[in-house]
Amino acid sequence: MEDLALSIISMLLEANIPNKAPSAQVLANCTLLAGILLGLNVDKTVLVKVDKSAAIDVLVTKLLVCLQGCVDGAHPQHYASRAKKCLPHALRIIELTGAVPLDGSFFRAGLACCKEIFLGCSAISDNETEDSEDMQRRLFEAGAALHTAICIPQGPLGYVYQPDDSFLYWYGEFTWAHDTRSSHEFEWLIDYICELRELEGYEVEDTLADALLASSAMKSLGSRTREAAYLEVLLWSMGPEQPARLRYAALRATYETRRTLLAAIEDTDGYANLREKLLALSPAILTAISPSVEGSHGVLFDEGRDGCYLKLLFTLVKNPAWCSRLSLDDHINRCISLMAEAADSNPHAFYLAGIFLRITAVSKVLELPLDDMFSRAKLSPPVPGAWDAFPSVYLSGNDDCVEILPDLTELTLEYIPLDRFALETLHERIDWVLDVLRKYSEPESVISAVETLLKVVRTRLNSPLVSI
Repeated sequence: MEDLALSIISMLLEANIPNKAPSAQVLANCTLLAGILLGLNVDKTVLVKVDKSAAIDVLVTKLLVCLQGCVDGAHPQHYASRAKKCLPHALRIIELTGAVPLDGSFFRAGLACCKEIFLGCSAISDNETEDSEDMQRRLFEAGAALHTAICIPQGPLGYVYQPDDSFLYWYGEFTWAHDTRSSHEFEWLIDYICELRELEGYEVEDTLADALLASSAMKSLGSRTREAAYLEVLLWSMGPEQPARLRYAALRATYETRRTLLAAIEDTDGYANLREKLLALSPAILTAISPSVEGSHGVLFDEGRDGCYLKLLFTLVKNPAWCSRLSLDDHINRCISLMAEAADSNPHAFYLAGIFLRITAVSKVLELPLDDMFSRAKLSPPVPGAWDAFPSVYLSGNDDCVEILPDLTELTLEYIPLDRFALETLHERIDWVLDVLRKYSEPESVISAVETLLKVVRTRLNSPLVSI
């Protein structure tokens, strides 16, 4: 009956009528049926009405409450698995009705429910009163609660992503509003991830991907007692034999640890025993973004995936050890190959220019030769886009972007365009960057360098030699 009900909801929501969404009556009936599957108690006055469209807002609100109950332990555990099956339809209903998404409490509740089920089955396992099949079922029950939680949008401006939508990996918000947690509070989640890796079955990769997306909320490698185990899972999950969803989830989790990865390599005492394993992430990252046999995942340029990749590299290449290892593992050629696709893309152009400028700076300090394919001339395409992207990159919270502006200024001076329109556009973008720098009181040395560039561009604009 459950599968039949879900099939009916699917057919009604996805009826093949060009340019026409389901009617309010159809949406109301689908919402009611989905809610009943999740334990919704409906007022009899609504049930007896032939046209339930007037109650759509109430029904959608109650459906969201039911989903919340499935991930916070209010309903029996079997509802968590049912919620996972129903989730794509529930998200479609939310999208079509424009319902106000719930806040970050949904994600907190999902994690809490997953933790409770996992720790509960761990306790049972310790007593050896449950066989391996039941144990696996309970681990997937825990994953079902987590799956529902990470897909529900957070905040009034949240987006609705289907579970298989790649945008969820790159733009999903997996955080707690006004809630700071220590790395020790994530130990159970890393234990859960390690347990999942040992399982077999078609659901393992999807459940593990959900758990890795959730783990990205800790912004680190976890506590010292769990770092090695978490690194092992990240490396394994980005392997070439893994499906794209798992590789991408692991890449997102790795991206969120970028500041820890940078600090860990610089801390030669505290992380000496993990150094090689940390650096082994370099080839794994390249594997994670490489084309696979899964069709659409094999495109050369993907805005979300490559944005995550470039931001990760931008942070890591600050460190000589990371810079050397990333260069050795062919990341430079990967970035060069992205140049044609991403040079005009915001904010990718900024990160591409920043990566190459940082590699150049590190190479000079270490007196290392640069790759033959790598030259200053190759850096010119992303320069205009880099200036255009800077304000959005800066205002998104990436303070590191300020420190490359002097080098970006020098590069721009070498390749100032002759075309008047291009010059006017560049002048406008640099002027905007200056406004941002002054408003937020950035170092005077940086402001002065950008001011000098602006004067040169302005002089060129007034030159009679500029082509129209």
